[in-house]
Amino acid sequence: MARVYVSSTFQDLREARAAVRAAILRLGHQPIGMEDYGSDRRTVVAKCTTDVRNCDAFVLLLGRRYGWVPDGHEGRSITHLEYETACAADVEQMLFFHTEAEPRAGFLGFGRAEAERARAFRALICQRHTSKPFATVEALHSDVLADLNTAIGSHDPVPPALPYLCDRTPQRDALRDLAAVPALDVSRPFVWLLHGRFAQAHEQFLDRVRDELLADFASAPAGDVVHAVDVEWPRETDPAACVRRFEQRLAEALGARGHAAAADAAGAWPSALLVTSEVPFCRWDADATPRCLDAVVSRLAAWAPVHRTAPAVVVPWVRFDERDRKLADGVRASLTDLARRHAAGGRVALLPELDDVDFADVTAWARHPRVLGLLQQRRLPEQDLARALPATQRSPLDPVAQALSRILRERLRTPG
Repeated sequence: MARVYVSSTFQDLREARAAVRAAILRLGHQPIGMEDYGSDRRTVVAKCTTDVRNCDAFVLLLGRRYGWVPDGHEGRSITHLEYETACAADVEQMLFFHTEAEPRAGFLGFGRAEAERARAFRALICQRHTSKPFATVEALHSDVLADLNTAIGSHDPVPPALPYLCDRTPQRDALRDLAAVPALDVSRPFVWLLHGRFAQAHEQFLDRVRDELLADFASAPAGDVVHAVDVEWPRETDPAACVRRFEQRLAEALGARGHAAAADAAGAWPSALLVTSEVPFCRWDADATPRCLDAVVSRLAAWAPVHRTAPAVVVPWVRFDERDRKLADGVRASLTDLARRHAAGGRVALLPELDDVDFADVTAWARHPRVLGLLQQRRLPEQDLARALPATQRSPLDPVAQALSRILRERLRTPG
């Protein structure tokens, strides 16, 4: 698992940073940046430059701002200093600039001097390197995926049993309660709302939904084919427009994956279908987003473009930054209210929030057959496992999984 530093100004490139971090996570790597920082005895400059030197790749985003200029560094911004550190340390670099965000005075209250420094910094980057323009965060996400995969490859999570590391009994119980009806009506989709803090390995849990929980919900044999597609959540803030765009993207996703041709001659679709869509926390609006989500859920609960003989499940999901506690609590409340209002139909459910990892889960992971197979039946020592949890017996899943991956790689390199 590689460490990838994301460098940029923040106020003008908040959504772009989120898109880059999502691409890094999609490839199984660890994003590093200001979003991850807490209190530290070091100065901001020392912390940032040390992290840049310790990373495997460096992604620089340029927008309208030049950024905060710390004292004692000859007028260079923190972003500029991070870039210079990456050059000096010979860290693999990927550089992008926003074509719709030319530096200009007056943006967010910043003056002519900052705009001139931002233009000069952008000119320096373009002179020294082959940088890539982007106009939308969607285009940036795709470019980072491609460039990062070329530069350092994707990371096959170690171990492949990662989705089973954490205790997800509450989610399984919730699905069993939903399925506890005499005759499960699969003619229309089910909607499962998923939520949790950012570092809870949401994508891996969705893998588990696809590989295990969906078959369990439908009482289908494990290993049956589950068709899975991901749909980008619309940017529209009007509920009707959001529904139209979501349906359009869903139809395009199904067609692109060939699912439209999967229906048999009678028009039935015999395989389970999983549709996932992340509702971006960085674009969550306390008024517009819940209304759009409600409209999409209402439409999905009645969506039946083709007769089905196996269940279709749509999972809108939100991962939130607990540091913005007020907004995170608002997301929780909105999802709870949405599920309550749709509860009578029996097709919409809010799954329990994804929670931290307990040390018992870590030891259970070490005994998983796939892990033992990788180790050729050698057990991991208890002290190695204890290192995976920082200071408490409960920790977010992502950092624990990263620590376990590192330990496993070390053990695989150790003979005997």
